Amino acid sequence: MNKTLIESVTNLILSSDEIFQSYVTKCNFRAPNIFFLLLTFCVSLVYLWRKQRTNYPPGPISFPFIGNLDFFKSKSHIRVANLRELYGDIFSIKAGKWNIVVVCSQEGILEGLTDPDNNFDGRPNFTVFHNLFMGNRQRGISTADFDLKTQIKRDFVINSLNSHWNPHPDRGHLSYSVEKIVVKETLSLMCFFLNEEGAFDPAECFKFAHLHIMMTLLFEDTYDADDPITHEIYDSLEDRKEAMKIQLYNYFPFLKPFFKQQIRQVEERASLLTKFQRILLNQHKDSYNPNDLRDFVDQLLIFIEAGEDRELLDSDDMDCILLELAGGGFSSVPALLTWLMGYMAAFPDVQTQMQKEMDQVVGRKRFPTLVDQPFLPYTMAIILEVQRIVTLFPFLHPHRAVKNCLFQGYNIPKNTIMMFSVWSLHHDKKLWKNPSKFNPLRFLDSSGGLHIPEFFIPFGLGDRRCPGESLVDVEVFIFFTHIMHQLYVRPEGTTHNLESTYQQAVQPKPFKVKIISREEY
Repeated sequence: MNKTLIESVTNLILSSDEIFQSYVTKCNFRAPNIFFLLLTFCVSLVYLWRKQRTNYPPGPISFPFIGNLDFFKSKSHIRVANLRELYGDIFSIKAGKWNIVVVCSQEGILEGLTDPDNNFDGRPNFTVFHNLFMGNRQRGISTADFDLKTQIKRDFVINSLNSHWNPHPDRGHLSYSVEKIVVKETLSLMCFFLNEEGAFDPAECFKFAHLHIMMTLLFEDTYDADDPITHEIYDSLEDRKEAMKIQLYNYFPFLKPFFKQQIRQVEERASLLTKFQRILLNQHKDSYNPNDLRDFVDQLLIFIEAGEDRELLDSDDMDCILLELAGGGFSSVPALLTWLMGYMAAFPDVQTQMQKEMDQVVGRKRFPTLVDQPFLPYTMAIILEVQRIVTLFPFLHPHRAVKNCLFQGYNIPKNTIMMFSVWSLHHDKKLWKNPSKFNPLRFLDSSGGLHIPEFFIPFGLGDRRCPGESLVDVEVFIFFTHIMHQLYVRPEGTTHNLESTYQQAVQPKPFKVKIISREEY
């Protein structure tokens, strides 16, 4: 019964604009119909009058209680961004109970993300954010408002990642490196690819490979793909990823009772992950040696022991840091690697040119390493161009105005959701020539060197920039270069369509490729 009701409400929301557009021509103007039209007209006038009076950004008329339907339709990042042509670089929409301001211009996005007063560094008070972190979104990093505690957690993540390349002289040496772990997982995955007969979808393979890497980084341990624990963790992260999509109950609170089962499942998965982490955390405490750090857990223990948390973090905060790290990159890394495979299959000439560059720089007697990265500009340009044209997180994470403020000449009320449309920035015809065309050469200068413009910001900017950016870069580079160095990716058929779906991240629709050894090609 509940599922039927939810589907009915959802269908009503998504189809009501077509109903309204044909309403005038189909109705016979009976009294109730006229009353409804007059009521809608009056509400819209009041809404527009309030916007003009308060110097609020302009925007389309929204349906009462529902808001702008484009926000809830498929590929809403494109639909919403297209409103820029009608209302300018900064405009407003409404989604359920939330007022949203969309920023599309380079100037506006850079100003908003790097605002020295941190006016927009809050996060919306979404129900799902609380569900992900033991009932309190402030315990997370990506879901919390930006304060001293969030800054401390963020700094810990960044410094922990950096320590794998620059070990602390007073803490001995780390017994592993990120590159070594990623290479090991990559070689295992390549063997799996070669054993696959016929065409297959690589997406799930990348997800499990990334999960193994994160488990090793966190707990110096990994689990076989057939291990039940691996599948439990995988399912938990999948549920968390799904929960981050546009959920109707975040925008229409009255629908929350009908999502009880879904909400309970996310909470139970979070609890399961927390219990598993606590077992490993307690094991680490028994064997912990501050002079021989093994993984992120050891780094977290010495971070607390040294008082670098300023005594602000408790055990729940530690649990939630590990929760966030466990799911770090679970949406972005596998998706980006899958997109790269898809584009190489669709553009064989680009793939061939990249392999020629690697053969010249790396040769055929060894694998690529991070040391080779500066000498592979065309390879790097391909990675950057896929990131640009796809733009995995078109609006980054939603920001929230923490106080009333003036922005780009407009008054922004407190608690307004700010959506910085990086997708608009990455597809702006004023900044990119033929932005809808896949062209890695746009990231190369006249001499063939790598050139990254300042308006390319797939990870955001400022204090809320993705703290795991360096890990994503390393993983993607190692996976991509190793696979392309040894293997050749072909489409399943004569054509290869690259289509996407969007909720919170731009994911590729399932596709299949054939992967063979370059020696066999």
